[in-house]
Amino acid sequence: MDGIEARTRLVLHQTASSWPAIDLSREAQAAADENLANVTEAYARGAVSVTDLIDAQETALLNGLSATDAKYGFVTDFVNVLRSMGEFEILLDPASREAWYARVETWFREHP
Repeated sequence: MDGIEARTRLVLHQTASSWPAIDLSREAQAAADENLANVTEAYARGAVSVTDLIDAQETALLNGLSATDAKYGFVTDFVNVLRSMGEFEILLDPASREAWYARVETWFREHP
């Protein structure tokens, strides 16, 4: 019982850290995309070099991949929570899923 409880607590804490990473990586992606637009415009005017343009493109690409990776990491952590609980009905029944999400949101608000 102690091992199951410890594993559940561990995966809940991992999920708590991977959830904010989604928003943070989205913000970084938006900033990188905006920077790419600005650098592309500056390159068209001849104000920056092709190296600056390539750097901005690479940064935008890497931030897009990071945002996707953050989502994947959260889903992996979420599945680990379900596995530790031995409960997969959440994936099948929309009503129980919404109730579970509400409980999780409440827990995250109470445990920042």
